[in-house]
This record gives sequence, C-alpha cells and structure tokens, in this order.
Amino acid sequence: MYFLSLRVNLFFYNFFYIFSGCQAGLAAAKKNSLRGFVFSLLRGNMKIGKADVEIRRTNMGRLAADFYDAEKFLPLCRACPNFGKMYSCPPFESVPAVFSDAKAKCTLLLAEISTADFARRDGEGVAEFTKRISDCVRGDFDKYLLSEEATESARRLAFFAGSCANCPIVPCPRGAKKKCPRPDFLRPSLEAYGFDVAGIIREFFGRTLEWAAKEKPPQTFRLLAAIAELPRVS
Repeated sequence: MYFLSLRVNLFFYNFFYIFSGCQAGLAAAKKNSLRGFVFSLLRGNMKIGKADVEIRRTNMGRLAADFYDAEKFLPLCRACPNFGKMYSCPPFESVPAVFSDAKAKCTLLLAEISTADFARRDGEGVAEFTKRISDCVRGDFDKYLLSEEATESARRLAFFAGSCANCPIVPCPRGAKKKCPRPDFLRPSLEAYGFDVAGIIREFFGRTLEWAAKEKPPQTFRLLAAIAELPRVS
C-alpha cells in the first residue's frame, strides 16, 4: 500500500505539473533551449524514507551515448578494494542490452538527504558516518526500486545507487568465487557499469556531487539510481 500510494501521488504530480506548470517549463526553454523544456515536463518529486527524491525521465540509448564511458571510469573502479570482490562491482561478464536499445526509456532518481539530520557517533570517521547514512537511505530506496521493477519485471531493470548495502552476508561470497546467495536483491549501479554519474546529476538535476573534505562530511548526501524500461512488444 505504501509503494502504491507513492506511484499514485507521482502520477497526479506529473499530471498537475504538465498541465498547470508549463509556464515554468517555458522559462526553462528560454534559458536552456528546447532540451531544458523537455526535461522540465519529465520530472517529479517524492519522499522515500528520510530522503527527498527527484525524478527525471529520458531515453536510455541517449543516456548511454552521452554518459557511458567504461574505458574512462572502470580504471577508477580498479583502485577500489571492492573491485572484483563484490557482485555489485565490476568487472561484469556482460553489459545490459538495454543500454543500446534506441527505444528503451530510463527513469533517473536522485535521493538527497542532509547529513545534519544525523548525529555523528563518538570516534566515528567520515567514511563510517557516510556509509551509515547511505545504508539508512538505501534501505527504503532499494525497496522502492525493486517494487517498481516488479510491476513490469519482463521489461524493467533497476540500477541501485551504489554497491550492495545492508547485506547480512559479509564478506561478499564473490571473493571466495561462490555464487551470490541473494541475487533477487543484487542490482549493480550505473556507475559500476561505467556511467558518468556526476555528469548525469549535473545535466539532469543541475546539482553536483559533494565530497568529504578531511574529517568534514558533505552537507548534502546524494545517491543516483535508475530504472530502465524496454518498449512493449506489440
């Protein structure tokens, strides 16, 4: 019932926005060209758990053409200790075919939460603090993404906002070359496949990713997820 109400609220939000909010869309068109106007009509807002979530919709093929660059970003993943040791991290055996489908759609979801809403524990480092915030947000965020994917499971594919979160199995069995025992909860992120997540956030949401500085966490924590959708077969 919770997720159903979210979808109903989003539907009426988009309906109201398109038919009564076109004036704001026209202002965006004058400032950012026709592309900005189109983006202004394909958006929505909702609350998922403690996070504010903004939504943008686009074409999956165009998103991949503009922001997919595995040759540039995967070498950065190799520097991470999770590379090849977590099933949600590269390298992968294959790339989802939806990336190259010219008719596929993509819903981008940006979750934002203020780090000021969380109290930092005694002796807790920045990495541990931000991981705790991420896990808190991802608990509800991941459930919502899986729920939306399940409504059209044959055509939809969710991409989580980061590597595996809240998994009770630690360390990941991949390091021991064992199969993932929870594949129903495994959804790699766009970033893990080689997408420029910072570029997507900047282009579609007009925001930037904030990074921790020394022992100071970012003021706003942002997580990007997505749901790709293949066209219906007539």
